[in-house]
Amino acid sequence: MARGSLRRKKEVIEYKKLGHEKWVKEKDYSLRWPASEGIFSANKRIFGETVRATKKRNMCREVQLKFWFYNKLQEIGQKEEIN
Repeated sequence: MARGSLRRKKEVIEYKKLGHEKWVKEKDYSLRWPASEGIFSANKRIFGETVRATKKRNMCREVQLKFWFYNKLQEIGQKEEIN
């Protein structure tokens, strides 16, 4: 019986069965998306890593607004570079 997530238990069993190298290749584990990681990092530097909302729906909305604002800052910066 799993104490936590049943999905995690399933993955651990599969990991042990396949071994590390084969599991990594099959799951595409640790592949990075360079563009998105830079965006997430910049966003966290500007706005922090936490949200103030307590309801899940409001948390999602808060994060959406942070990314929207980050994109607006990017647009302003690009316009200023052109001028």
